[in-house]
Amino acid sequence: DSVNNGTLTFSSTTQVAVDVTAGALACLALWGRRRWPVGVALVCLLLGMVSTSATPAGLLALASLAVHRPARATVVVTLLWIPSVLAFAVYSPTTGPVSVLALVMPLALAASGWGMYVRARRQLLLSLRERALRAEADQELHEEQARVAERTRIAREMHDVLAHRISLMALHASGLEARPDLPPAQVQATTAPIQA
Repeated sequence: DSVNNGTLTFSSTTQVAVDVTAGALACLALWGRRRWPVGVALVCLLLGMVSTSATPAGLLALASLAVHRPARATVVVTLLWIPSVLAFAVYSPTTGPVSVLALVMPLALAASGWGMYVRARRQLLLSLRERALRAEADQELHEEQARVAERTRIAREMHDVLAHRISLMALHASGLEARPDLPPAQVQATTAPIQA
């Protein structure tokens, strides 16, 4: 900033006020970064064209964009940082385009890369959780099918045993019907299996 007899000039005071105001607005915009990540990232980017204090908020908005939206939007906004940084270099009398690009672009790339990593990790964990839930549901279905099959097998066996016993009862009853002249001891011996 230019100094004139120990006091700040009007232009440098104005630039400081613009810088602080834009930085505060960028920080306020961060409240909506999850709901409108692209819009907030672009607002912070535009505010960063006139403010160095908006840069941290812009980096946070860029990382949040990378977490909440697909890579295409993140790459586009990250590439827009180049003209934004160059515009700031033209606006600021104390910086040059190369030094600003060398300082800010690695930070922007790191913020977008970190956000993409977090997004990919979340998607992987969600996929693994869904896969585990599907496997658990398949296991429960398999167990239920096994229980139904076992019940069906037991019911068939019981049906076969019951049918065999009823056939024996009918056979003994037919024998009694065919021989009504049997002595009481033989009738009792023939009816014992029917009673059993």
